[in-house]
Amino acid sequence: MSRFREIEKGSLKPAGYLNPFLPNQRKKDRYLSLDKEAFSNQSINLSKLIEKEIITFKIRRNRNKEVTKAASAIFAGLLCGYHVDPTLYSYLPMGKINFAPGAYVGYNAVRDTIKGLRQLDLIEFHKGYKSGSIENGEGEATTLKPTMKLLELALSYGITPATWHDHYRYIRAPATVAKPVLLRAKRKHGDKYKGKAMPLEPAGPKLDRIIERVQTLNTYLSKQNITGLRFNGLQRIYACGDDENFDWNMGARLYALGADNYQNAKKIYRANLMINGEKTKEIDLSGSHFTILHGLRGESFDPTTDPYDIPGYPREVIKCFINQSLGHCQFHRRWPEENVDKLAERGISLKDYPIDNVRAAVLNKHPILTTWKDSPFRWQHFHFVESEAIIDAMYELAFTYDVPALPLHDSLIVPESRIELADAVLKKWFKHHVGIVPGTKVKTEADLLR
Repeated sequence: MSRFREIEKGSLKPAGYLNPFLPNQRKKDRYLSLDKEAFSNQSINLSKLIEKEIITFKIRRNRNKEVTKAASAIFAGLLCGYHVDPTLYSYLPMGKINFAPGAYVGYNAVRDTIKGLRQLDLIEFHKGYKSGSIENGEGEATTLKPTMKLLELALSYGITPATWHDHYRYIRAPATVAKPVLLRAKRKHGDKYKGKAMPLEPAGPKLDRIIERVQTLNTYLSKQNITGLRFNGLQRIYACGDDENFDWNMGARLYALGADNYQNAKKIYRANLMINGEKTKEIDLSGSHFTILHGLRGESFDPTTDPYDIPGYPREVIKCFINQSLGHCQFHRRWPEENVDKLAERGISLKDYPIDNVRAAVLNKHPILTTWKDSPFRWQHFHFVESEAIIDAMYELAFTYDVPALPLHDSLIVPESRIELADAVLKKWFKHHVGIVPGTKVKTEADLLR
């Protein structure tokens, strides 16, 4: 057994260490995010050593510092990925289009660094190919994996995959992002992939205003010290761009950039998220889409009552039925497998609750759903109204009270000392857009453990 294997086998994770990453959509690979930098003396010296070795191959052109940065970013990503699962590779799209202007590391530096690492036998390398859109499952990105030689070299500097976070840290989020707004077409029925990306046309004052608001929030949040999980900027994604009634009024939620961002982390790890050195809390809109449906239909709704409380049925079953219905164009004839599995994990068998019986109970309690099949309002309309309330609340918190808030779809994450203020501001803007004061819940650590 190598010296690395001996030490790694007996190493312990630092107290309180939690890994924030979720499995990538491609089971065999993990995304290699180039958003980390060396900060310990050991990791800085390791990167400098590699940079000098790469120079001997004469494959770079006056890019000493860039190569050092690229080496640090690649090392950190590979070590982190190896710690999560040593059997997996990390994938890195190497097309120039994937390297935005002003990025922390550029295409040329990454290309030269990878070439040098290969010649030094520090990485396993499999070149990618493209036969269409990688996003739509066509083609493969370049994949990398640390060799034992790299792991032994890192160990000689006191660095192991289990302690990567003691030597590398996330870089600060950029003040602006390359693509603050993304527009997608409708997802075809039965298609497991997202709707195809569409050009941002026609350009005009409305789109300019949308882009300006997203970039303004990114600039403000880039000045905050966000730690514990990754924040690399926000992008607003509109949906159903090919709908005849589309007018920048569908979808539009804010999504965090980067595969390992705080939104993608399991909720148990969000307890580690800190803003400016302070612990955070989540404010969750209760029954957001159901409340918005009432508002769009102009019908009264009391958010203080639990819409999922129906005698004879577990709350989780009723919530599951309503949420799956509001995300679809009609009622399901059978329970979707993912919901069967999800509730089974909570000890509930949906076999005990025939979907026809649950539907009858729900429609009896909520007559508004009896016309759901013919409703002009769908999930894309709910997302838009919800996003408008979230963004307006973020703006007031940031530029009136200097309180940073991170969006989590139908929730806001804020410093725990400002939770009451954030709750009041969120309710204010939700009522402004929906006409109903929403129910909200401040999640506890126990909620995040569920």
